[in-house]
Amino acid sequence: MEIPIPKTYALSFVCFLVMAWMMAVLVDRTDVFSALGGAKLGGLTWLGFAATIGLTANLYSDKPLSAYLIDAGYQLAHMVTMGIILAVWR
Repeated sequence: MEIPIPKTYALSFVCFLVMAWMMAVLVDRTDVFSALGGAKLGGLTWLGFAATIGLTANLYSDKPLSAYLIDAGYQLAHMVTMGIILAVWR
């Protein structure tokens, strides 16, 4: 069953809002105030959650490892950037 494109984008947007909210909570709870600290927090959360869940999902799919690496690279860039913005914004 395929989800209609507008609904797909809306759900993706909501997911990224939740991710940003949780990153903001982590930035606040860890007292991160610098761009470097935000980048480190984004990288650590990526490694601990996004990279591991994505790799596990890839292992059980028919997709090549290169597809995982592309997705993981995008997620790393996204989470590091989010960490930097939220840390500096405080």
